[in-house]
Amino acid sequence: MQNGPGLDGIVLPMLEAPAQLVAVDWAMAALERQRGLPERGIDLMPIIEIGRGLAACRELAAAASLGGRVRRLAFGAGEYPLDLGITWMRDEAELATARSEVVLASRCAGLEPPIDTVFPERSEASNPGTRHRPTR
Repeated sequence: MQNGPGLDGIVLPMLEAPAQLVAVDWAMAALERQRGLPERGIDLMPIIEIGRGLAACRELAAAASLGGRVRRLAFGAGEYPLDLGITWMRDEAELATARSEVVLASRCAGLEPPIDTVFPERSEASNPGTRHRPTR
């Protein structure tokens, strides 16, 4: 990217619907024009991290692929179990379906492979070497 120092893209957390992505894309395009930046030069990376976002994941990926501003999605597991009222287990089995859906939606829309969640420091897993890391 040649957008100047320090800004290649913006992360969009808690995305729920394609209309949100379209609105942000529209606002970004207006700001880019106003500031003389290349249109669609600043990437957007939506994070799928709540149930509604996962339910709309394929539509989000399809909408994202149209404008070229979104190269990939991300999955955010930190909020996902909280939103659904489930427990984040040590083996992360409860996240497998969500991760797979984000991968499938990305592939079907022609996006780059998604980014997986950050590694949270939790009391039972404060040492990353002692925890199974399925996202590697």
